[in-house]
Amino acid sequence: MGSLRAGLLLALCVLFPGSMWAQESQADASADGLSNKEVLEMLKAGLSQEIVIAKIKSSRCAFDTSPDALKSLKASNVPDAVILEMVKAPSLKADRQGTNSGIPSLDQILEEHIQSLGGKEAMQKRKTLVINATFEYQGKKGKMDVFLKAPNKFASVMYSPEFGKASEGYDGSVAWASNTQTGLREKTGQELSMAKRSSDFYYPLHLHELYPKMTLKGEQRLGDRRTYLVEADPGDGSLVRMYFDAETALIARTDTESDTPQGRMTTTWYLEDYRDVAGTKLAFSRRRPSATGDFIVSVNEVLRDAPVDDAAFNKPIVSAKSPSLAAPSSTLAPNVLRAVAWRGVPWVTTSYYQQQGSANTDCTGSGTWTGDIWRGNSSCTTQYTPAQSVPINWQHYTIYNLIETSDSTMVLACTRNWAFSKCSYLIPGNTFEFENKNGKIGVKGHKVGKDKEQTLDFDIVSSEPKTGR
Repeated sequence: MGSLRAGLLLALCVLFPGSMWAQESQADASADGLSNKEVLEMLKAGLSQEIVIAKIKSSRCAFDTSPDALKSLKASNVPDAVILEMVKAPSLKADRQGTNSGIPSLDQILEEHIQSLGGKEAMQKRKTLVINATFEYQGKKGKMDVFLKAPNKFASVMYSPEFGKASEGYDGSVAWASNTQTGLREKTGQELSMAKRSSDFYYPLHLHELYPKMTLKGEQRLGDRRTYLVEADPGDGSLVRMYFDAETALIARTDTESDTPQGRMTTTWYLEDYRDVAGTKLAFSRRRPSATGDFIVSVNEVLRDAPVDDAAFNKPIVSAKSPSLAAPSSTLAPNVLRAVAWRGVPWVTTSYYQQQGSANTDCTGSGTWTGDIWRGNSSCTTQYTPAQSVPINWQHYTIYNLIETSDSTMVLACTRNWAFSKCSYLIPGNTFEFENKNGKIGVKGHKVGKDKEQTLDFDIVSSEPKTGR
């Protein structure tokens, strides 16, 4: 789950400004290029025509497609579909002649890319974008909202019942991320510089400035599509590869190599289904392949120049009065604890006999815990007769709460011996003010009666100091 959340956050960081990247496809053909002879040898070895065609599409090629060579291929029983792909494949010989003849320059590719997105003037007219999307991974779905504001502000929020909530942002100077697993944190180093670049509202217009070293690596095949591979080095230790479609000049796939706590990682994205949004184009489908399944983002709605308050991009402020599931323990004040988990353990059924009196009361009651809800009921009938001993039965229930403070982790307990006992669980994720009462912990914050605050006292079962904080 942790690695998935990290992947989702990285996806959000580069999702919508135009800088989503993928793993590089390296052609493994020889330096001389795939030849007619090698195609014939693969077919004679029993490889299917589908495999041979896939090899042609993923390789640099040096086919002889003259009329005599095509006749020879046909005479050797090479399938027409394979011959067609050989004819369609770009010639390595032509590529070597005239210094990459037929391939545009780097500046031409970048300029055509800007024009394909709608042009510089149209892009500079927009000042904000609000994007509503959904994502899907391993059959599970969630929602995503993205906010962008010129010149360099970015924020996103994503949620699903299975994966929880994750958010991050960049306010022009501070980059941050928050999720229910790691809490709230600031980004530094390479991660901060990557957030700065991806938050550039006019990212496609500033590629030369964002990546001082850019190299056109030549033509690459992505399936049946011709692309131009551009390698971009920002100078912070990360590396980006962009695949520009040769026909549309739009980015079809991207790579980002970066350093993570798990080591060097390459993140892959495919950009598809480009649509026009008020004069500029945006990829409405984005896909990240992985061994455990594709992570797919689908855009539902795009609002251009909608009002977006700058506060949406600021790092959240966590306070004891505003509980937050994302609040890390390091932010807790000395008199504030955070509930982590709880469980209830039934232990005995007790019978109590009334002392002699003038009333005869017959009471029955029962109750059970279902998750975090107490479901109980009782009924009593009183007859004013000579005093008797009447049994009343109830079940004791000990509730254990795992909590943390700024410097300790503790287990607190209390005993619930009737439905109205002053003993309760603490909702995980919530924060409460507390005081130490000579070996007991008094927790404030519960409401009773007319919304009055009450304090619950818990026994300290165990306590351990935190280390490495």
